[in-house]
Amino acid sequence: SLGGTASNGFSEATIDDLFVDLGGPTIGATAVVETVEGIERISADGAVRDMPVEELGLYWPKGLAENTRDWMLANLTVGTLGETLVSVAGRIDEETGFEAEAVKGSIGYENLSVQYIEGLPLVEGVNGRAEFDENSFDLFLETGRLSKLTLHEGTINLKDLSGDTT
Repeated sequence: SLGGTASNGFSEATIDDLFVDLGGPTIGATAVVETVEGIERISADGAVRDMPVEELGLYWPKGLAENTRDWMLANLTVGTLGETLVSVAGRIDEETGFEAEAVKGSIGYENLSVQYIEGLPLVEGVNGRAEFDENSFDLFLETGRLSKLTLHEGTINLKDLSGDTT
């Protein structure tokens, strides 16, 4: 379903309610698109629920928090993202398309298998939450298993994911 309005000769548009049922995962969103000083700007808030990590790459757009996306696609192999909340702000460029200027959000995750560092054993049965932005990804582990070790609590902070070394 989709509900919204457009005004000022379509130079401003608001999506009040977007809901998509993907036959398991669901996506809900709101967004505002407006032209400010000749630049098309967009801000959006979304919620994704019950997303299997195996399907994450199908729905997370390339170019949106790309380093965080790449890390998650490479290192999460099994499990469910129960609720993901994301806020995005950026601009639409005629030549390059959408350019995100700010991205932040949170993820609730269940029963993940995670390869935190290449060469180390998988951490399995991982439950918890994460917070992210365009430069960092912080995981707050509630439970999990590493070989025969049961994990009850932990934090992993991944920083400088933007790849910008300046």
